[in-house]
Amino acid sequence: MEINIDQWLSTLFEREVFRLKVTDTADIQPLLEHQVAHPNAFYFAKLDTRQTVILRALSGILRVVDVNVQFEWTPPIIHSLSSDIQVMRFEDQSAWVEPVLRIAETSFKYSRFHLDDTLRDGLANSIKREWIANYLNGTRGDALYVALINGEVVGFNAVIESTHHGERVSIIDLIAVSPTHQGRGVGRALLQHFIQTYHPTHAHLQVGTQVANIPSCRLYESMGFRLINSQYVLHGWSSHPQQE
Repeated sequence: MEINIDQWLSTLFEREVFRLKVTDTADIQPLLEHQVAHPNAFYFAKLDTRQTVILRALSGILRVVDVNVQFEWTPPIIHSLSSDIQVMRFEDQSAWVEPVLRIAETSFKYSRFHLDDTLRDGLANSIKREWIANYLNGTRGDALYVALINGEVVGFNAVIESTHHGERVSIIDLIAVSPTHQGRGVGRALLQHFIQTYHPTHAHLQVGTQVANIPSCRLYESMGFRLINSQYVLHGWSSHPQQE
């Protein structure tokens, strides 16, 4: 078992947060000992949904709060962009900063942090706001694209690039649409722009979401993305602190 502190989340949680990598059921005892040594700490892990033996061994220590699903785009599905939605790359446009942060803070309800009822009010929203703030200040990701309608920021798409077995991969790290503009094709426009931008140069285009987020799953499938992977997401406390 690997138990590593997540410094970024620890800052936001205002207490220690640890990420677990569990590969064998024999690893459980070190976790129990670690929890005793770190009271009020928060733990999380991600398991392939086929790892049911390890999931059962962790029962009572960590609990499933989410199931992540990963999709990959399969050509040749191409859609035309909506004429009233403009998608542009963020390049230090100061007027866009606060609207983008506001969308990040108010547009998510299916993330693992939002689905975990043990987390204090507002923390999940703060995590998403700070996540996208790292794109704006250049400390995370490779590109941020903003969707606009009549000059108003209505959504964004945060992209990470990587390589897998020597092939270039482009991944949607975080995508969101303002609650007041959902259902107007903004998410579809952001996805289509992503495909058109990265398909010519990247072998794989991928995006992840939660099983609970059925609208997003349907949207990705309608745009030609196909399911390739799934993971359990587990959370737990060494001892749950009192809400502040």
